[in-house]
Amino acid sequence: MTIFHFARKLFLPMPLRIAYTAVRSLPYLWRGLTCLLRRKLEVEVLDALSIGVSMLRGDFSTAGSVMFLLRLGELLEEWTRKKSLGDLSRCMSLNVDRVWQQTAEGEVLVPINQVRPGDAVVVHTGSVIPLDGRVLDGEASVNQASLTGEAEPVRKSAGAVVYAGTVVEEGQLVMTVKQQEGNGRYDQIVQMIEASEKLKSSSETRAAALADKLVPYSLLGTAVTYALTRNPTRAISILMVDFSCALKLSMPLAVLSAMRECGSYHITVKGGKYLEALAKADSCSTRPAP
Repeated sequence: MTIFHFARKLFLPMPLRIAYTAVRSLPYLWRGLTCLLRRKLEVEVLDALSIGVSMLRGDFSTAGSVMFLLRLGELLEEWTRKKSLGDLSRCMSLNVDRVWQQTAEGEVLVPINQVRPGDAVVVHTGSVIPLDGRVLDGEASVNQASLTGEAEPVRKSAGAVVYAGTVVEEGQLVMTVKQQEGNGRYDQIVQMIEASEKLKSSSETRAAALADKLVPYSLLGTAVTYALTRNPTRAISILMVDFSCALKLSMPLAVLSAMRECGSYHITVKGGKYLEALAKADSCSTRPAP
């Protein structure tokens, strides 16, 4: 994107550069106009104004540079968010590629993606249960902390339901698979965390609202600067100094990083609002004082 931006400046004739800039500006102008039609002053209005005013002044180079920086910021924001979510998913991944499947010939090590509902799988001591299922034979103590938060292992025997992501601490189980890879309860939790937009903390919501509240002050600063200096370039520069994107990006990334850090300690957090609730929780020791 950067190479193409500077190549256009160097090699495209001015009329083509003007036409390209005008076409590229349409989505930004439309988003700003949409906000105004909804009677809202949001970040999109600032972007549209800075681009539109630059083009009205005939400064297509500045308008193109603003759009380039906005696209670059959007790209970095998307990359950072996807990387954080990817790191979080890998942190919570079961990392089980092969399982011991029970067949007529005995136990056979097979890729997990070949296991189908109804197949029998053997889980040994110290192994992670790879798929949701029901115990067919055997008895074991299963640590279910990854799903339920229980500190003590739960005894599982024939007929009991077991879930992927839990660990056999002692004993051995033969289980009948109920769900294929990617469809288990643990996988659903991971998918829910990845799509945790609905589980935002109030801090994230306030940061997004604060970013939009800064827009009128930016417009006021632009008007005051022009009134004092009568310099359109200095006035437009106020529109381009936008702290809103940083505010909107910083809180979600902080929450994702905290969730990823919790995952490294085998703590599953379903969303930002649960982290915030935990911060407000009171805790005390029930142990008697010496």
